[in-house]
Order: sequence, then structure tokens, then C-alpha cells
Amino acid sequence: MQRSTRELIERAKRAIGEGTVLRHASPSIVAVRREVAVRKKNEPLPAEVHARINTLAIDRHDTIVDPAGCDASSFVRNPVLLWQHGLDAVRGNLPLGTVPELMLQSDFIDVVARFDLGDPFSANIHRMFDAGILKAFSIGFIGRAFSIDEVATEGVNQDGNPVSGTCEILRFTDWDLAELSAVAVGSNPDALVL
Repeated sequence: MQRSTRELIERAKRAIGEGTVLRHASPSIVAVRREVAVRKKNEPLPAEVHARINTLAIDRHDTIVDPAGCDASSFVRNPVLLWQHGLDAVRGNLPLGTVPELMLQSDFIDVVARFDLGDPFSANIHRMFDAGILKAFSIGFIGRAFSIDEVATEGVNQDGNPVSGTCEILRFTDWDLAELSAVAVGSNPDALVL
């Protein structure tokens, strides 16, 4: 793991205390759908992409953002889809589209992302998803509580010999989903188009 446990804990404490949105992505099913379209089940509309946006995987920040701890109540009132967390110098915070459907499970979160095809930039990003050039999504969240988990690790040392052990990782157990972004590379390796 890249960071020490102490650094991760201090970062999480600062972020939770400041209400910082951490940019990466409940046990019952929650589905939000703003409109009904007549189509076969699981058949996306032309501007829609079905994706898994969060899982129990250890992400590239050496953390787990536990899907069971997600509070999406604020997000569903303004379910915008951003490009690169709104940090792109050209695009800024202008949304690519919306998220008309959100499905929460205890071990994953799935969405339907709908792109604004009337906007040339958004239409181009959607085209790249359709072509398989882009595949990733990433959540922005506000962490409220976390735990430290010990996980088994396996790898290979410099000599090519197998090694194993344990390390501590940060698990966000209670968090607010602030935004969803289409990204070139996401933090959660499983946050991809379905």
C-alpha cells in the first residue's frame, strides 16, 4: 500500500471534519426513476449508459468506500453527471447529463447515466463510451465515518518470490454521495460500464 495507515487516518479525519468532498464513487434496493420510457428491460436509451459506480474493492487511494454506508438522499434531488469531477480546465462544472436511475445494494451501486446529446462536448463523451474508448465512472463523496480494516496482501518481492501479509486500509462506513463523474481513469477499479 502506498500510504501509511496514520496518513490515511489523518486525511480522513481532516476530510470528515471539513466536510470535504473526496473524489474517487444501504442494504436495501433504492431505485429512482424520473420518467418512464417504453423499451425492453435493460435496454438503454440512445443517450444512456448503465454502469457500476461503487463496489467493495480497495480503490487506488487504498480505501474502501462501503456501498452499504451510502446516503444518496441529497444526490437524488440533483443527480448531475459531471466530467472528471468538474475539475477539467475547459469543461469546468458544466454537467454532461443526469442520473435518472440509481440502484443501491449492500455490495455495489449501479446507475443509468443519461448524457445531454444537445451539448457537443457531452455528445462526444457519450460517443466515446459507446465506442468503448471510455468505460470508467467515479464518485465524489463526503465521508462521515470510517473504520480501519486489516486485509490480507499477496505479491512478489524484488527477487520474484511470493510474499504475503496484512495491511491496514481505511473503510468509509458512512458517507454522502455528492456527485458522479464520467472519467478517463477512476479510483475504484470496478466502477465501469456494465
